[in-house]
Amino acid sequence: MIVRQSPALWAGFFMCFRPNEKEGDMICCKRPVMKAGYITLFTFISILLGCTQIPQWVPFFGKNYTDTVSEWKSYKDVVQWMEKDFSFDEERYKKYEGTLPPPRTSEETFRLRSGIYIDAASFLKETLNRINPSYDARIVVLVFRPSRFNHYVCSFKTEGHLFIMDYGTPYREVSGLLGPYRSLDEYKNFYEKHHPLQKKVEAVVYLK
Repeated sequence: MIVRQSPALWAGFFMCFRPNEKEGDMICCKRPVMKAGYITLFTFISILLGCTQIPQWVPFFGKNYTDTVSEWKSYKDVVQWMEKDFSFDEERYKKYEGTLPPPRTSEETFRLRSGIYIDAASFLKETLNRINPSYDARIVVLVFRPSRFNHYVCSFKTEGHLFIMDYGTPYREVSGLLGPYRSLDEYKNFYEKHHPLQKKVEAVVYLK
């Protein structure tokens, strides 16, 4: 792909310079430059060096996982982020369907904003317990037999009730914030009733 030079690129380059107020000369600007200006300047230099296509790498300027979670006050903030920013990774799901891959770290899940059952469950457990250890967030395993496939969700407790978070499934009927429940058995009954395919759950237990 051939890259055309545009006025915007030149404008981004000259954002790094300002006139010397006393002598009228062009000097290097000592003031902070907008991050967007750095990206434009980076692209401009790449073109000067003979690059034939724009680099795919773009710096990430958003807050990291730790800083973001430190500002969250309750499980409601987690739900809001999961429903707004997190997406189910269908490609990864097809690759590992029926198996249990090593879960992504919470930092990686936050950065990629996607994942499957074990990624979402691990992320939710760590995040909820960071916000409030009294949530006692734990990973829950739904055991299916004779199939070897298991499913993983996250449970937590608040105000004397048990809730389930499941954002690692393609089936909307059983995803999201679920509950309140009095026990895992009550959640098991809900799952069997509403899942479009899995009508029999062998057991629902906490992951040790």
